[in-house]
Amino acid sequence: MKKNIFIIVALMCLFGFTCNDDNIIVIDMNDYLVKDTTNKFLVETSWKLLGFFDVEKNELTEVGPNIDAYTLIFASEIQLHGRGLPNLLAGFYKCNYSLSSFDTIDFRSMTSAMPSEDEILYVEAMNKIKLFLFTEDELKLFYNDKKNYLLFNRRTE
Repeated sequence: MKKNIFIIVALMCLFGFTCNDDNIIVIDMNDYLVKDTTNKFLVETSWKLLGFFDVEKNELTEVGPNIDAYTLIFASEIQLHGRGLPNLLAGFYKCNYSLSSFDTIDFRSMTSAMPSEDEILYVEAMNKIKLFLFTEDELKLFYNDKKNYLLFNRRTE
C-alpha cells in the first residue's frame, strides 16, 4: 500500500500536479518563466568573449591567451551556458528586448577545476549584468552601472 501511494505521489510530482485539501491542482511551470515570446533574437546564438571593456577609459582588457576558451551560448529563452578556462559555466537569464534590460540568475561554474583569474572575473561580471546591446555580430553586456561591459563577437561554427 505504501509503495502504491509513493508511486502515485511521484507520478503527480513528475507531471506537475500537487494535492491541496483533497483537490488536484495543475501547476503550469510556464507561469513561472519570464520570457519575451515576440523577440527571440538571442536564442540559439553563440558568442566568444573578447574581453572586459572600461567605458570611462575607452579601453578593452582582452581575456587571457586562449581567447577561444571563453564562450556564451543562449540555449533557450531562459537558459545560458558557456565555457570559462577551464570550467563549464551555466545559469539562467531574463531579458526585455524593448528596454534592453538583462538579468543573469546564478551563472556559475558547473565543474570543479581551479578557475583562471579571467574566469573568476567573467563569472562575477555575468552575475552583475543589467543592460545589453547587440548587433548581428557583436554583443555588449553592461555591468557596474554601465561603466563596464563584456564584449562578445558572434561565433560562426
